[in-house]
This record gives sequence, structure tokens and C-alpha cells, in this order.
Amino acid sequence: MKKTISILATVTALLACAAVAGEDDPFADPPSEPPRPEREIAKLPKAVTYRHEGQDRQVYVISGIYPSPKDQEIENLDSLYQALIPDCTSLQLNFSTNTCTFVTSRSLSFSELAYAIDDLAKYGGNLPYWAELEARDLPVAESIHADRYKIAKTMADRLPPSPAWYSIPKHSGFSAPLGMGRDIGKLLVVPTTAFCMCHSRYCIRILDAEGQVIWKDETSAYGSVRVSIADIDDDTMHEVFIERHDHGKEGVHYMIQSNTGAEDDR
Repeated sequence: MKKTISILATVTALLACAAVAGEDDPFADPPSEPPRPEREIAKLPKAVTYRHEGQDRQVYVISGIYPSPKDQEIENLDSLYQALIPDCTSLQLNFSTNTCTFVTSRSLSFSELAYAIDDLAKYGGNLPYWAELEARDLPVAESIHADRYKIAKTMADRLPPSPAWYSIPKHSGFSAPLGMGRDIGKLLVVPTTAFCMCHSRYCIRILDAEGQVIWKDETSAYGSVRVSIADIDDDTMHEVFIERHDHGKEGVHYMIQSNTGAEDDR
């Protein structure tokens, strides 16, 4: 029997909670969720396309979705995802083209669409979060190289004294200025998709002073993640420290540092 992934577990948990809550008054209406705050979104990410095919048929296509791990495939995944989208009449995942296509009976606002896509990412692990879709549209520097920065495990005693740790929310991103010698760049960490029912996976990007992506890592940050930034060797080049906890396993620390010396950027 195929294992169920987080979306099925979440649905089961919600049904169980509803049953318990209804013991006092089985005829009471279920409590309504408070309305979500309107999100200010100026445009769709490039990976999201929309077309109008008639009064009751609005078609959305999200590109660049993630495949399910072989041990986490479940049946009827399309219908489970469909329930998370307002007024959705059909949904299809296509892992040969890495796309998710769904149809709604009305046009969704950008805010509604962003919340729906975040829900698909949170409960399923196939769709990218909205923050990741937006981050994919960032300009990429022509000089981007995988070895521009290096990331490696480090011992806790190599951490800066009294580091200021910033927790990474599982639904949204984190950004901070990053010293690059004479320039100030940016560290950007955003959730990519669900890691499990309680945590996300993240993509770490480093941007130069012009806002172009010069380096990224998509494999090291997942589970419960915190980051700290410090210049440990006084060379005006910040190092980034990652603390990762994975379901009770002993915490792992990573250090990200430039492979170029400060003199090269002056």
C-alpha cells in the first residue's frame, strides 16, 4: 500500500478535530475561519499562466512543480489538491512536464491565487510556494558559478560568539543585507515546498549589489531552520551560518562563505 503524504494526514487530523469539537452540539455550524489578509501582488510570477476560456472556465498553469518521492505517492492526489483551490472544477498534475493545471469557475484575485498555491505547497510538497515562484524571476548574474560560495558542515565551536539567530518561517521568506567587501549584497532564504507536515524545504540565494543571483543552494536547508550572519575573520565578507534540526535529530550547522577573498572585491 502506498504511503500517504502530509496532505492526507492533515485532512484526517482536521476531520478528527471537527468530530471532537462537535460533541457538545452535533448540529452546530462548524466555526468559520477568519478571512485572510489581502496580499499586495502586482503581477504573476513567470511560472504562472492564466487564460480565460469562457464564462465559467478560467485555466491556470503552474510550471516547475516538484515530483513526489516514490515512497510518498498516493492515489487521487489531483482531487485532494483540487479541494484546496476556491471554486476549482478540475485539477491535473503532469510530472512529465512538471506542470499543475487547474480550472476554476471564476477568476481568482492574485491574493486568492497566491494563498491557494501556498496551500498546495504546504500540504502536498509538489507545488512551489509563491515566494519561491517570485524568487525564480530574479535576474541571474552572467558570472554565476556554483563555486562562487562554498557551504560545508561546521562545528558548533566555530560559530560566532553569541550569534543572533533568525528563524525561517515555513511559509514565507527571510532576507538580510550581506557584506561583500566594498559592496552590500543580500541573503534571501525562501521556502520551496513542504518537507513534511510541519516543516518546509528552503532555497538559499545570495544576491549581488545589483540584485542579481550569484549563488544558490536548494539541498541543505530543510526542517526547522535558523540563520545567523557574521564577519568572523574581519575581512568585510560576511559568513552565513545555518542551523538545521530534522525531526529530533542532532542539530547540524553549516557555514557559507565566499570562495573569493575580500581583496578581490575591493
